[in-house]
Amino acid sequence: MYDREELLIITESANQLLTDLTNKVLDESVTLPNEIELVLEIHTQGTEKICGYYFVEHSSRCLFWLEQFDAEGICDEIKVVVSMSHLRKSVSHRTMCHAITNF
Repeated sequence: MYDREELLIITESANQLLTDLTNKVLDESVTLPNEIELVLEIHTQGTEKICGYYFVEHSSRCLFWLEQFDAEGICDEIKVVVSMSHLRKSVSHRTMCHAITNF
């Protein structure tokens, strides 16, 4: 279903994030992988709609943000972590589920 307000929020957020990413690369000499994907998602916070995001680098199955981010919220479905590799596989699975559902 088409929602003009959500389209505007997503478009403005994507433009701002891509501008911020470009500035970070230029200002801080950050090197980015060849292929990254920007993932945007609308959330409701009280009565306000906000746009959450993360970047994905699929070949390394790495998620990243432009600023400090507490990733605890994206790990809420992970009940027990035995090792760092277990956590990495669990987060990777969520990332790949996203990639599969968005083709």
